[in-house]
Amino acid sequence: MIPTNVESTQERKRIVIAKETSVEAYKAYTWGDYYPKRWKSLMKNESSNAGFNFYAFLLTYKWFFFRKMPVFGVVLMLLEIAATVGGNLAVSHFRVSHEYALIIVAGSLVILMLFSGLVANRVYFNQARKVIESYISSRVPDEYFGEALRSDGGTSLGNFLLSVFVSGVVYSMLNAG
Repeated sequence: MIPTNVESTQERKRIVIAKETSVEAYKAYTWGDYYPKRWKSLMKNESSNAGFNFYAFLLTYKWFFFRKMPVFGVVLMLLEIAATVGGNLAVSHFRVSHEYALIIVAGSLVILMLFSGLVANRVYFNQARKVIESYISSRVPDEYFGEALRSDGGTSLGNFLLSVFVSGVVYSMLNAG
């Protein structure tokens, strides 16, 4: 090791919050203020509307993988693959015109995108609430509650990239076959 007289490691500031359902717990889980601000009416049970998520609309299943919700991501990925495979089958086996199949597939994908954008914030809130409640009832010491939420929440670029890779492989296999 080369001596540089520079401290090479800086310790991240630990989050210590009360072991209860609170805005701070949601902030720890999401690693920010954006979603807890959008969820205030949901937290108080004043509304069931969580709003539209534009990024989930654009990225569909990839957004769910990025936000560490792989089950929902897999379901949406399978629906997207089914829509495109259905279009290919309609053209190759049922002699549907390419234009008509394209319209049906594109319409299906737009519906899937709209669905993703509409449900994303609500699904993410339910996931956060479930994790927070599980840690409240667990034996995690109070001083580690915030850190436990932070480690389970946040985002995962690895999940996102893996979902892109898997869907790319699946589409490549479908096009080759």
